[in-house]
Amino acid sequence: EEEGLRRSFGLMEKKHGGSELKRELRRLVGLVTEEGDNERAYPVDIFDKIARVLSDLRDFKFGLVKLSSFGRADEAPAVPLAPEHFLCPISSEIMRDPVMLATGQTYDRPFIQAWFDADHRTCPKTQQVLPNLILTPNYLVRSMIEQWCETRGLDYPRSQEPPCGGGAAGIMAPHEVKYVVLLLDKLSGQFQSQQREAAKELRVLTKKKQSHRVFLGEARTISIITPLLLSQDAETQEHIVTTMFNLSIHEPNKTLIAMEGAIDPIVRVLSDGATAAARENAAATLFSLSAVDDNKERIGASGAIPALVDLLRDGKSAGGRKDAASALYNLCLRHDNRATTVRTGVVPALMGFVANHTDAMCDPALAILSLLSAHHEGVEAIAAAATDYVPVLMAFVKAGSRHNTENAVVIVVALCAHDPSILTVLKSNAEYTQALVSLSVTGSSRCRRKAMLLIERMNKQTRSATI
Repeated sequence: EEEGLRRSFGLMEKKHGGSELKRELRRLVGLVTEEGDNERAYPVDIFDKIARVLSDLRDFKFGLVKLSSFGRADEAPAVPLAPEHFLCPISSEIMRDPVMLATGQTYDRPFIQAWFDADHRTCPKTQQVLPNLILTPNYLVRSMIEQWCETRGLDYPRSQEPPCGGGAAGIMAPHEVKYVVLLLDKLSGQFQSQQREAAKELRVLTKKKQSHRVFLGEARTISIITPLLLSQDAETQEHIVTTMFNLSIHEPNKTLIAMEGAIDPIVRVLSDGATAAARENAAATLFSLSAVDDNKERIGASGAIPALVDLLRDGKSAGGRKDAASALYNLCLRHDNRATTVRTGVVPALMGFVANHTDAMCDPALAILSLLSAHHEGVEAIAAAATDYVPVLMAFVKAGSRHNTENAVVIVVALCAHDPSILTVLKSNAEYTQALVSLSVTGSSRCRRKAMLLIERMNKQTRSATI
């Protein structure tokens, strides 16, 4: 497959096998020996060529490779064989400008760009169809290559491309890079105490600076920390899930985290985390990740919704309950997740929060109910949750904040469609009627539409009753 890729770009294999080198050496030496002392019978640079072939043969024999991508192959210094993940899968050369595709695979920018220019829309290595052709600089691999070259006295040409984001936020000082690489090594090790220490430090770093979130937020790094979400050490688990939340603040990382398979372990922490803080931070992470539309489906299918509902009802802190509610709201923006949410039995708890106007959970609960009311199971559950829901909701219509008023009137409209007798309740109360008339004039465009709809239905019901 890789050979086919090389042909696509007109590339030639630059590394020769030992037998080919020996044949070339015999040919060159033969040119010299066959002509005896007649020096003019062979090229003047033949001894240079013989020296280069001998050098290549020595390199081949002792496992060395030329950094041909950094200059002419015959002038490049011989260095120890580069790690495989430093090599572009297309060119098999050390990458100058490593970039990641949506699949998480890393390539050298000019070669993958040539692949795209040839009208390919797949990842060369995995053959997956790409959802987009965005090339994200892989800062970790690039920095590791730079360090590798530096320790061997080699020059690493810097790309002319600006960092992702176009600013200094994506740049880290060399000593910072070395420190982060050291932490990742500790996380990959077998000593629990070192993992705990490194996880704590990584949590601090990703909280402090956007540059660390950009640098660390790439597939290889996320794949290193993801298994530690299920660590048996409670402190390590809490540090790692919080680090994952910090990383998710950087928008591109939301997709990378999901692609690396981190959602299921995060849900495990939410359900069975060793500490309350770990469970709450898992909810916060899912809230952050659910801002991406594709992630809403993944999270909804992962079993996260029942666990979020449990935290919403039984969480120890207001912050944890609010993060759970915020995550549920984002997930319910996707219609498929609404039935799942209703079937957890959360509606009575939401109505309880709404009934207590001073509860910090009132606003998010009302927002979730407005989404659930658009689903037939949701509106049935709301109607069954309490007999006095009309006064509770109309209190927001009369004197709620802009968002609460809008959400409340949306729910009332859905309830009236489900049970037209509620229109009679509204008509019989002058305060309710006055509030709807006022809303139809002064409310937001959505509120005006909903209020007018209710007024029209009440008038229609009155006309029908008089006929």
